Amino acid sequence: MTTEPAKKPKPPTRSAPLYQNLVADLRGQIEDGGTLGVGDRLPSIASLCRQHGVSTITVRAALKELVASGYLESRVGSGFYVRARRVPAAAADSANAPGALSPRFHGGERVIAFQLTLTSGNPFFKGLVAGAERECRRQGYRLIVVVSHEDADQEAQQLRELSGQVAGVLVVPAVMDGSYAGYGALMERKVPFVFVDRAVRGLAAPLVSTDNEEGGYLATRHLLSTGVRTVYVVSERPATSLEERIQGYRRALRDAGITPDPAWVREGPLFGDTSGYDLTRNLLAERRERAGDDAPFGLFALQDEIARGSYAALKEAGLRIPADVRVVGFDDLYSLHMDPPLTTVRQDTEGMGASAARVLLKLLAPGTGVTRTPRGVRLPPELVVRSSSDPASTFSLAEHLSRHTRIAVERHRTKESVL
Repeated sequence: MTTEPAKKPKPPTRSAPLYQNLVADLRGQIEDGGTLGVGDRLPSIASLCRQHGVSTITVRAALKELVASGYLESRVGSGFYVRARRVPAAAADSANAPGALSPRFHGGERVIAFQLTLTSGNPFFKGLVAGAERECRRQGYRLIVVVSHEDADQEAQQLRELSGQVAGVLVVPAVMDGSYAGYGALMERKVPFVFVDRAVRGLAAPLVSTDNEEGGYLATRHLLSTGVRTVYVVSERPATSLEERIQGYRRALRDAGITPDPAWVREGPLFGDTSGYDLTRNLLAERRERAGDDAPFGLFALQDEIARGSYAALKEAGLRIPADVRVVGFDDLYSLHMDPPLTTVRQDTEGMGASAARVLLKLLAPGTGVTRTPRGVRLPPELVVRSSSDPASTFSLAEHLSRHTRIAVERHRTKESVL
């Protein structure tokens, strides 16, 4: 008895969505000994855009479909690869039939999406992804990463597409008062989602983040303990995490008997260290207009990236850190690379990512209804005091790096002895 060869899927017509044409092309390269073999890495997204004359969104949509249908796998920080065991093309096509199982369950695949606002190369997001990926893998799920680039419309489109392709979604939202359309698509398909680091107001979903209010309190209380009575806040545009840090800042001022001055809080556009530089220059110009206002003051940058810009403006103005200005940041991402080393509030980004994955996977556990909203998680912040805020600090970067090197060597030796 002879077996008829499997039929190739019919290519999409010109009227089909653009990304489907790319899906058909890539599947043709993978199937039946095509130009892409098992384990091969696909060209970068930018290369695919140039080769096929399409947008980044079109390429990402095609790659997500190929991942969901078992042709590709996404490796965090590395790219997309041809899978060793693929779902037959017929199974992928039948998933679109009425009453078929959701594409997120193709071939028994269990996939979680992590939607970030920036690339995972950013130290903050890199930590989130590492923690989430480790927890997903431990519980038998795969993690894919998509990026909204701080664009609320792109975020909504990506969530609508993901709603039919994954079991659940971790989300760092682009804005806190944006479009709810993408989240509506998730809820309509009963795909659970968990907010990470910050939330969208008005949506009942669990949030996993640092206790930002407590972090703002610790930072401000520390600055006040150095003897300053004026503490400025420098921040990018509002997000729920940043709002909470400002709440902690105001609470610390009130506890110290200081009435918070609204003019002390400076918020700017989403430009990172550029915002820190511009906002700090403006507040310094205003201080110069007030004759005799040369007492040391505090500066609380709500992100380390903001603090880098503030450093540049302060040094340009001839101010000494910490003699003239005590500076505290938030994140502990760039702190040791700044001069002087930055006092900051450290976040456990890997722990945040892992906790968010656990909350989401609990929703996906058998017998758990997606209508139930589990409690979120608030991770404790840690104030790390260095030379930028304390004139009497004895912190030494050389000693710090030497100590960490010794610890790493000792851990390596301990591991070798166990093996």
